[in-house]
Amino acid sequence: MRILAIVLAGAFFFAVPASAQYNQAPNEPRECTRLTKQIARYNGDVKRAQKSGRELWEASLQHQVLQLEQRRVARCPQYAVDATDLIFWNNLITVAAEAAYKYFTWGY
Repeated sequence: MRILAIVLAGAFFFAVPASAQYNQAPNEPRECTRLTKQIARYNGDVKRAQKSGRELWEASLQHQVLQLEQRRVARCPQYAVDATDLIFWNNLITVAAEAAYKYFTWGY
């Protein structure tokens, strides 16, 4: 009986705090998470609008996504995009595309 009580107490004092660390809320504020989920949902709707060919619906959804992204950048500064990063990636993709073009069209 004592051994069972010691085992249960040990499990309570050691296992419960260890498992609680996985239930921590993310460091990101709730509004940032909500905006990110909304953007993902509307991007899925944009793809559906593109497949169905409804241009007006697609344009309105893209406008909604743009508004949500602007609101998220204003309220969650970690989502702000640095222009120098975009320039770097654009240049990298351009060089890779030129190299791929030369490689695949070399024999023709």
